[in-house]
Amino acid sequence: MSEVAVAEPDREKVAPTSFAARHGLSSWDLTALVICLLLLVLFAPPLMFGGWTLRAALLLMAAPIGLALLVARCRRRDLAAGLLAASLVWTVIVALSSGSMRSAVLGSAGRDLSAWTIVASSALWAVGRQLSDRGRIALVEVYVWGASVVGLVGAVQVLADVRTGPLALDSGRPSAFLTNPVYFGAVCASALIAATVRWSPRSWRVQTVPVVVLGVGVSLSGSRVALAAAGVALVGVLLVHRSRDRLAASVLGLGSIAAGVLLDRAVGAGRNAADRLAEGAGGGRLTAWGYGLEALGDRPIRGYGFGMFRPAVQHRFSVDFVREHAANEASSPWFDAHNVVIGVLVAVGLVGAVLFLAWVSAWLPRVSGPLAWALVPIVLHWMLQPVSVYTLPLAMLMFGAAAPGDDRIDLHLRRGAVGVLTAVGVVLGLTLFTADVLLKLAADDRNSDRAEVAALLYLRDPIVDDLVAQIHARDARLATPRTDELEWRQRVTEDEPDRPFWWSLLARRQIDAGQLDEAAVSIERALELQPNNVQTSRADAVLAVRLGDEDRLTAALEQLCALGQPECELTADELLNPSDEPPEGS
Repeated sequence: MSEVAVAEPDREKVAPTSFAARHGLSSWDLTALVICLLLLVLFAPPLMFGGWTLRAALLLMAAPIGLALLVARCRRRDLAAGLLAASLVWTVIVALSSGSMRSAVLGSAGRDLSAWTIVASSALWAVGRQLSDRGRIALVEVYVWGASVVGLVGAVQVLADVRTGPLALDSGRPSAFLTNPVYFGAVCASALIAATVRWSPRSWRVQTVPVVVLGVGVSLSGSRVALAAAGVALVGVLLVHRSRDRLAASVLGLGSIAAGVLLDRAVGAGRNAADRLAEGAGGGRLTAWGYGLEALGDRPIRGYGFGMFRPAVQHRFSVDFVREHAANEASSPWFDAHNVVIGVLVAVGLVGAVLFLAWVSAWLPRVSGPLAWALVPIVLHWMLQPVSVYTLPLAMLMFGAAAPGDDRIDLHLRRGAVGVLTAVGVVLGLTLFTADVLLKLAADDRNSDRAEVAALLYLRDPIVDDLVAQIHARDARLATPRTDELEWRQRVTEDEPDRPFWWSLLARRQIDAGQLDEAAVSIERALELQPNNVQTSRADAVLAVRLGDEDRLTAALEQLCALGQPECELTADELLNPSDEPPEGS
């Protein structure tokens, strides 16, 4: 089979019949523009995992061809590509040898980081490098205007005081299509800086619109990190460029942020970023970072794998830390270090961190312009907030596209290979999308059989298997669990054996089923993983009542008191029949 080069057509010989050709864009340009726009606006409330599923499916679709581009550049001895490839190979090696291979490689539905999300997002860096100069200009416009749509939707959420439905405010803060006000703020801040850098007085009427919308969005998000990141980046733009145009644009951006504060105070819930600065508090970040450095000391070379921060540090959680910052597994699960440097060190150790740093150092001197500046707020966001599928793919795409000049390569593949790679990506993405649809339908209908079929497509995902167990419980509508529910609860602990929350849930249902010895084993396993855990102590107290073990009950209640939980004042009957049991998070 002969090899052929998949190259761009000669525009002097081929008539510009397509949309891309008519606007001087290559097929790679158009691909990158579509990916960027979809990453901003994808939104599907009916899905079980909503925007996460759509973005994860998009990453799966783009990954094969992006990785092929990365390999092609490595074969050309491209230094930056080689360093990124080495980083990704190390990431996969660490995941495979982590001791929790399934979690480290594939992660879980709805969670952001794992080996595959890092690899797939990095593939977009290679796609970004394929853009022409005209494509880069178009990417800035798509990003700025696409993010402006996101910001406008967020403003409408606040103005209309949306409290129900898929676009409901989150404690008075908008999120638009990005599910979380923090990610909404990060994207608004990033696009605001890009809009400021590309602002020109020659077309000031048009270009002022996104600056105003995005500045207001930064304030309305309520994200103090986004506000600080935008401010730092605007100062940086002024110091570097030192021109009247940049000064005017920066003042406009700052004025828009101030307008957002006034708007929220007038018609919102008073949760804007400026007012929330007074709340202070680091949310336990400094303590968590300390735990992360201690974990790094235990595995300095290979780390634990992306998405494995919680298992790496949870046994170190003190009583004070749990009481103040980790009592509720739903709102404070600590799957992420909330600092990209600590997170990378814990994930891939010193070797992986050096490789990633070398890649950034090799490519960073080449980047400039609005796309490069747009990365500043996102990176600052990562210093205090999680790296997510809502920000990482966008950042990778822009980082690759931010280097000016024609850096495109011909992708030399055997005939038909491009189509095969594209088809593989589409099949993977559609499979994930289909699995979510099937799971959602099964959950709505409480159909456990269909839920089990959908779970097969997720390849032993603990979040999904937990949902199947819940559907079995709802289907039975019995206080005493059936065998099939207990089997799925047990399966969840096998899927993700290093999360104490699953063992605590299993123990509670084993207690309900009268399997007290088995429940004691489950609680013991949970305590080995994390000695100070609210859910585990609750299960232990209930087990002690069922066993009639006064000493065990006293110890469990004392632990709950130390963790600041109200159960320590309940009677035995109230423990067994809680009127308002605290919500469990998964």
